[in-house]
Amino acid sequence: MGTPRKTTTSRRAPSTKSKLVAATVDPKMQQRYDALLAEIHTADRDEMRGFDRKYEAAGEIIDAKLFLLSLWGTVETWAPEVLKVNARTAQRYVRVARHCSPDDEQRYGTAKLDALLQYLDATTHGTKRSVKVALDKLRIPVTRGGKELRVSLDDVTVKELIAASKSETSGSKSSRRTPVEATYADALRGDKELASVTVRVTDGKASFGGVPLTAMDRFVKAVRAVDWRKAAGRKAAEDGKEPHK
Repeated sequence: MGTPRKTTTSRRAPSTKSKLVAATVDPKMQQRYDALLAEIHTADRDEMRGFDRKYEAAGEIIDAKLFLLSLWGTVETWAPEVLKVNARTAQRYVRVARHCSPDDEQRYGTAKLDALLQYLDATTHGTKRSVKVALDKLRIPVTRGGKELRVSLDDVTVKELIAASKSETSGSKSSRRTPVEATYADALRGDKELASVTVRVTDGKASFGGVPLTAMDRFVKAVRAVDWRKAAGRKAAEDGKEPHK
């Protein structure tokens, strides 16, 4: 009986796979990723504009999903390795870098600016806007000693900004919600676990925050039961416009 031939398939597979992956990578995308990665590394040595440079570059990588070209392949694993922060923190920092100037970041700090952006999102229902203009003219509603006050960004604390954001999105501010947001919120309010889920509708897209995994099935059922077109039609009628089909 002859000696069985040894298969070499397992040895060749990694090499073949590597060549296949290399062949499918757009050289321009790889060059752009490498350039942005270099920008991130050099930005750490820039004391004045380093944060801005680093996270604007990181934002482009995340938006274009260029992290797929890295060794890690997902933003959740790429961010801790490259940026030394988790993906959620990285995305918060990206937003601060995009909407605030280096001077703002030096003056107010990233924590306060991040809280400010969340507050502005709450007051505008997520409408895209730049906060690079007139930060010194902003006045934030706060409660101190039982009195309602409006204070400057210099004077407000991060805790007060977070409280102001929650106040804007709470039931007491439901009149500020769009009809579609209010319709979804009403559908979820009857469930104890879903009552605190946040609802945001911007540019024709709905987003929900804080959905408990234990209530996911009920959440999906409640959301599917919502007639958002009817709610959008009410808003369009109030504005004198035709609703979207």
